[in-house]
Amino acid sequence: MKRNRFRSFEDFAEALRTEPVPTPSAERVLARIAEARSSFPSRRPAAARYGLRTVAFAALAALGFAATALAAAHTWQLYNERGELVYEVRPLSADWVERDRQVETIRQKYFSEIGRLEDSLAPGESAAFLAVEAYELGGYVFDVRRAAEYAQPEQLMKDIGLTLPLPTALPDGVELRRAAAEFAVPGAADAAARAEEYRLLYEEAKAKGEPYAVRRYPPSGEFDLLRFEYGAEGGVDRVLQVNILPSRGGEASSWEEEHPSELVTIAGTEALYNEARNSLMFVANVGGRNLQYLLIGMAPQERWISKRELVAAAGSMLAP
Repeated sequence: MKRNRFRSFEDFAEALRTEPVPTPSAERVLARIAEARSSFPSRRPAAARYGLRTVAFAALAALGFAATALAAAHTWQLYNERGELVYEVRPLSADWVERDRQVETIRQKYFSEIGRLEDSLAPGESAAFLAVEAYELGGYVFDVRRAAEYAQPEQLMKDIGLTLPLPTALPDGVELRRAAAEFAVPGAADAAARAEEYRLLYEEAKAKGEPYAVRRYPPSGEFDLLRFEYGAEGGVDRVLQVNILPSRGGEASSWEEEHPSELVTIAGTEALYNEARNSLMFVANVGGRNLQYLLIGMAPQERWISKRELVAAAGSMLAP
């Protein structure tokens, strides 16, 4: 959560610093997503048509968040090649937007402390930074992680026990340069246990009269975000980035309000292309689990990955 906390691409990270986006605690977000999903069918109605649905999208995968705290006007739904609903984006109410902006202001207040905490972590470690005033607004806790870097993607896949499809259809001269993994807090899937742990951490801070408290965690072995960075000839770096994280089934955002996305179908799987970010997002089943993929074409210098090239890269991963 220091200056390189948002690793999807540098320009968007700068935008997030100037227009804050909060990060509510996992148990609150998961509960909201589960509630929102209950109103949607698990399978596409037979009469549904692609052109009649509206869809919204935010780069949550790139950020590693479960939700962004902005309000979208529409809902997007993504279906896989079997017609099953695999991902959706729902709007947030105005009161949630305002409260989450307040929390982001608090996060900025502790920007230096959170940055020093991240610097102190060993690769693969994570921590919870609980600011008392943010927690009192609604259980907000800031996750802090230090990525483990890999020179070879094969070692990363070995460590997580999963063979991942990576793009093979790449523009000439574009090649994989580096890979990294951020690991989830141990026991993160047990929202109730994590909420209780945060409650005790809050009480500890209050008892000591401290404005915040920190809990550090060793690497869990369960990845929360994987990042693969591709460069091009001539020393051009970060031409393409592929981010992968476990799909949570949905997110809440308002990026779509000012930066509309476009629905595209690739090998029977629906994906969202966002021109403002030059990104493509889809969900794929890998080893029996749904993973959210975010492909981002970057423009570090003169090189720009086009929409057509992003679609081709995704197609090479989704092809049977």
